[in-house]
Amino acid sequence: MLAETDAPAEPGPQQLHSKLLDILKLLTARRAATSDSEEQKRLDEQADSVELAIFQLTQAGNQVAAESIRSASDTLRQATTMVRQSRLGAAVPVATIAVIPVTPAPAQGNDAAAQGDAAPLAKAAPRLDGAERSLAVRPAIVTAGLPEPGNDFPNLSAIKDPIPVSELDADKMRDLQIALSRLGYPVGTIDGRFGPKARNAWAEFKNDIFPGNSTLIGPESVATLRGKIQNLPSSQERDLSSKESTIKAIQEECQAQGLILPAQIAYVLATAQWETAQTFKPVKEAFWKTEEWRKANLQYAPFYGRGYVQLTWETNYRKYGDILGVDLVADPDRALEGKIALFVLVHGFKTGAFTGRAITDYITADRTDFINARRCINGSDKAHQIAELAEAFAAMV
Repeated sequence: MLAETDAPAEPGPQQLHSKLLDILKLLTARRAATSDSEEQKRLDEQADSVELAIFQLTQAGNQVAAESIRSASDTLRQATTMVRQSRLGAAVPVATIAVIPVTPAPAQGNDAAAQGDAAPLAKAAPRLDGAERSLAVRPAIVTAGLPEPGNDFPNLSAIKDPIPVSELDADKMRDLQIALSRLGYPVGTIDGRFGPKARNAWAEFKNDIFPGNSTLIGPESVATLRGKIQNLPSSQERDLSSKESTIKAIQEECQAQGLILPAQIAYVLATAQWETAQTFKPVKEAFWKTEEWRKANLQYAPFYGRGYVQLTWETNYRKYGDILGVDLVADPDRALEGKIALFVLVHGFKTGAFTGRAITDYITADRTDFINARRCINGSDKAHQIAELAEAFAAMV
């Protein structure tokens, strides 16, 4: 494994995008864990810079790609330094912090973190609690008409005795990641590796559904997990044929995925209205341009934005393809299918998959911040306009 003093190749935009999302989550966790107003201000300002870098990477065409990469690298270095030097920095394992130049990932783990040290970070992040948590303890994700991603999970079914979850082979771990994702747990990349995100997701499942030793997995917990997947409430294909029926379908999908507060549903609806140019139909990024233009100007083509919100980058197409049992990498345009776009829209808000910020960071039973909720999607871009739409929907939901 390379040391920090080694000089590997400068990371590409996709690596930077992933690292920026990781550091944004750390900044958010630090912000939630400190009561020092000056520290909060500094962390907020740095988070704004990171969000801007993420936005620039996803918007840059070929002519400005190199400049965007240099700027994003500088931002990541600065944010990494801030997390290290924050007043809570002593609680942050250095190994969990993204380092530029990017070093290869270890043999196991979703990110370059020491497995035994990363849990405190996850516990510092904003959580559902109180009345909100009692109403929605990790509710199951249900989407009508989607292919089932292997409900039987035969690799997990082969477990006959309790073993440390860290000892699962790649096939079993992949099954576990997919199952937990379908149940609404944020596992990160579905890669068959036991990293901090997979470990924390399993620990949360054990705490929420099957109390016991969170470091172990056995036939009883597997049976409970499989039962939760197999008993997901079934429903008919959602009607997405008109604007009115699509609004109703989004409301139903939010409730199915555990976004049950009217203000949360209102903001998801407002975002879908804005991002689709009022049509409530899945669209391609820069839909008013030609496919030739997108190929020439969007550096991540063919994995440019598609859907009710813009699903971008190959890693995200692969992730949602794995969760849904659909090969979105081979056929990215399938992300425009209504049932898939609907799942991605709500799941991204639920888990913070788009920017590292989840809607529950801004809208809870005790707090409604329609302005900053835009950070779940695209920094502060058009935040006030979308907030006004959300206010209108809130009066109707």
